[in-house]
Amino acid sequence: MIKKLTTFSFLALMLIGCVSIENETPETPEKQTDIHISGWDNNQKVAYWKNGERQFMTTSEKHQERVHSMYVAGNDVYIVGQETQFSPTISEKVKTIAKIWKNGTPSYLPTLTSGYENSKAFCVFVAGNDVYVAGAEYSGRNGLAVLWKNGKATSLATNRSAAESVYVSGSDVYVAGFEDNEKGILVAKLWKNGKVVFHTDGSQNAIFHSVIISGTDIHLSGKEGNVAKTWRNGIPTILNDSNGDNEKFSYSSEELFISGTDVYATGAKYAYSTDSFGKADVALLWKNGQLQPLEGQEAYAGGVYVMDNIVYVVGGIGEEAVLWKNGIASKLPGGSYASSIFITQVEK
Repeated sequence: MIKKLTTFSFLALMLIGCVSIENETPETPEKQTDIHISGWDNNQKVAYWKNGERQFMTTSEKHQERVHSMYVAGNDVYIVGQETQFSPTISEKVKTIAKIWKNGTPSYLPTLTSGYENSKAFCVFVAGNDVYVAGAEYSGRNGLAVLWKNGKATSLATNRSAAESVYVSGSDVYVAGFEDNEKGILVAKLWKNGKVVFHTDGSQNAIFHSVIISGTDIHLSGKEGNVAKTWRNGIPTILNDSNGDNEKFSYSSEELFISGTDVYATGAKYAYSTDSFGKADVALLWKNGQLQPLEGQEAYAGGVYVMDNIVYVVGGIGEEAVLWKNGIASKLPGGSYASSIFITQVEK
């Protein structure tokens, strides 16, 4: 998921008299920092924590829920994911519907293409009064990349594809994801205002999982082949410790965060024998391409956020949702997995 640091401006007060001049140093205003985390609980229902405490959310009584991204705009908290509906008599999955929660209240996102009854929402971004959601709609196993703007869906591709991340910079809307080529190979793609502006060469499977715009730079994270990578303005960087044992392991870079000139990326290392969601061997955090320590085995790292020189990462260790703070893990109550984090800071 995609994040933006909060900045503040301060007014310094200078008192000037006719006899003497005195500069008074203004007091630094106190700040209220709130840590927002989304994920799901042990009952496979959406979960939202604020400053470590579970908050109320309207959840489905009968169906499973998974959430992938959150965004906080003012007093509004947006969370996106999907609801998986099962038959009342058999355990087979029958329908998956993209879903968005605003301040705990859910609504479904409509599908666009005839015959595509299933959908998932992977990322949410709020710009002004507009709410953007990146995701996909499905017919069987074949997905189609979709961008929702204020609930209205637009398709981005024609072949099997998905939109994994969305970021808005000024009047430009960037979407990162992938699309099949004519050989059936996944090509990582970046769309700008609906047009493809960058993609991998199609020689091996590749996916963009996250996009962030910082100044004039376009940052992407994902994987190409079995190697985790980040891209800056189209130039790839192989992430440390992700290109030496690819016969045994697969690596992926998931979420991004930019803090000043530092680029943070999260991901995981999988053994091929356990290459499935929730079975990662090691949760990974990179800073400028170099690995940073994270506690725990059989772990997966999701969202990352940096505030006041503290690096926050969320994810899971085993079957428990966790928050890493500068590499040290703490459990989130009642959680199975934490997928996204957003931090707000305001003056008291």
